[in-house]
Amino acid sequence: EQKGGVTTHAPAVLLHSGPGTGKSRVLSARLAYTLQSGWMQPEEIVTLSFTNRDAKVIREKAVAMMRRSGYFDQEGTSYDGESVAERVDRFRQRLWAGTFHSFSSAVIRRYGDDMLTSLRVVSSSEQRAMLSEIVSKILSGRHFQTFTDGAGGASPDPEVGEAIRVAKNELGSL
Repeated sequence: EQKGGVTTHAPAVLLHSGPGTGKSRVLSARLAYTLQSGWMQPEEIVTLSFTNRDAKVIREKAVAMMRRSGYFDQEGTSYDGESVAERVDRFRQRLWAGTFHSFSSAVIRRYGDDMLTSLRVVSSSEQRAMLSEIVSKILSGRHFQTFTDGAGGASPDPEVGEAIRVAKNELGSL
């Protein structure tokens, strides 16, 4: 099954299985195989993962596989006149790998209207701080339960965040 995930001619591959089952290895091999076969150029591929770390691992494993195969040593490529290290660096710049959030954010920044171009992904602690400020303003001084966020600050009751997530999901399914 893993070999099929690497060598398939399908335009997209979705792998889901448990931790430690070789998903990153398969995706890296698929990426290297697709590029070495000439099916696609690096800028035509989007590699998505749930964490930046995993995306970087997939990209770097693919680059390592391609280096071992001599891909960057070939003459007649768009890399003529560059050292192997320069070819690898330029290749990395052309190959997009990241999280679902960072990809979506990049697309919105590039193609969204002016209002959306300043959009950014916020961390969990920033989300809690924003939510706390919003709840404080809505309740305008009325008491609501706060919890310590681990960094010495207060955050609203976790049920507030969960209620927002549920409402957002329900609105998204209309």
